[in-house]
Amino acid sequence: MSIKQAKFNIGQLVRHSESGYRGVIVDIDSEYSRRDMDIKPGQEPKIDSTEPWYHVLLEEQNLQAYIAEQQLQRDNIGEPIDHVFLDEYFSDFEQDHYIIRRALN
Repeated sequence: MSIKQAKFNIGQLVRHSESGYRGVIVDIDSEYSRRDMDIKPGQEPKIDSTEPWYHVLLEEQNLQAYIAEQQLQRDNIGEPIDHVFLDEYFSDFEQDHYIIRRALN
């Protein structure tokens, strides 16, 4: 099986194509990887599990969502979002994306 190249990058602002929520990507899985979570057999996502999936901090909700690539689009507003955990992942905001915080270890 070939691994699909991710369309978005960590720190990039995105928008959910159905709900319109804005967010920022904090991690990327090359394919759906939450099989061990509380999803029961028969309730697996109805979206292609072999495409990239993204961990996204959602604006003003203080939540992190797990979203399939086909449900995301680039956010063209170019303004930072409001989220309590931004400082844990990013050090700054430049132009239209966040700068990844460097580990201190």
